[in-house]
Amino acid sequence: MRTGFGTFLTCRRVRPMGKRHASTWVGRSQSDDLTAQYAKQDAVAAPTTPAEFAAFVTAEQVKWKAVVAATGVKFE
Repeated sequence: MRTGFGTFLTCRRVRPMGKRHASTWVGRSQSDDLTAQYAKQDAVAAPTTPAEFAAFVTAEQVKWKAVVAATGVKFE
């Protein structure tokens, strides 16, 4: 199973801020403390670049749009 989370930035300086945020996260995600916490959950941190995350989000939107259309789910 793959789960994930990310940060969405909405400003004119997305690229510089996104790169800085991503590099900070990569460093922190490889810390001993966080690695130990993830290990307790049988999880592994796998940080991506902002471009990779954007591609992942786009692919997920396409996938889930089809599921929603096929099932007729309505969001309230």
